[in-house]
Amino acid sequence: MNRPEVELRETVLSDGLVGNALMPPAELRAQLVDLLADSGLPYVEVAALDVRDGTEQPTDPEALRCAQVLPERAEKTFAAMVRRHDVYPIFRETALDAISIRLGLSSVSAGPGWELTEAALAVDRMELWLPELVEGGYRIRAVLVDALQTLAHDSSDLEKLMEALFEEGLEEICLGDAVGDVPPNSIRRAAKRWVSHFGAEKVGLKPGDTLGRGLVQLCAGYEAGVRRFDTVLAGVGGARLISGAGYALATEDAVSLLADEGIATGVDLRQIVRCSRFACEQLGVVGRSRYASACDREGRPTW
Repeated sequence: MNRPEVELRETVLSDGLVGNALMPPAELRAQLVDLLADSGLPYVEVAALDVRDGTEQPTDPEALRCAQVLPERAEKTFAAMVRRHDVYPIFRETALDAISIRLGLSSVSAGPGWELTEAALAVDRMELWLPELVEGGYRIRAVLVDALQTLAHDSSDLEKLMEALFEEGLEEICLGDAVGDVPPNSIRRAAKRWVSHFGAEKVGLKPGDTLGRGLVQLCAGYEAGVRRFDTVLAGVGGARLISGAGYALATEDAVSLLADEGIATGVDLRQIVRCSRFACEQLGVVGRSRYASACDREGRPTW
């Protein structure tokens, strides 16, 4: 019996590189987009777009250059936009037709009695530009980078926030573990509730792997009905909005486990490992993928 497929969201060019404060040239970013698309990934975020306080100048001009002339071989390509509504004029200069918005809740989710102050304000700011984007046919999702940390407390406010975001016209909300310490059982229980209430096509998860729980969290989410997961090539980077944030689950590790479980992703495992090695070598970073570390340069397992 075929098991339901999983769609992976590749975010190395947004979360991964930005989390490591790396600003590679647009040409290298475009080359990585091509390689990632060639591996079969249907969703590749091509840039992290943000602006300097009080200006309309991009903090990473090379990201903007990449988004303006992005390769077209990916079936879907998205830009990651961090919070500020004044990024919208810059976004309109790109060749992209969708946005992935990052919202951090860390300042208010550290203990009992937390309120979704920052995210609620972000929803208010969205009213300034979101209707125009939705009417223009742009596809928009939100990533609540540390939402899973709130599961230790009453999560009813989180679900109210999700309702508000969907009412604004978002097509998907991804809930993340920025620290990597959320128990899989908590994720399984909450994800079942979210999938039942909002629908599997509207809910995604971003596993955290700092403590080595990423694959278990992915399995817990899958068992609960989630079919979309954010991962990062080579496991590099973290949630820039969160102080002390850890690492996300490596794309190669997710593809390998899902393949062993008979769950299709459409991703060529050897190709994604080769892409991971290329990215790490070009950027001078150390990959954290357990699977890739046990493969040769052609992506073949050495065991």
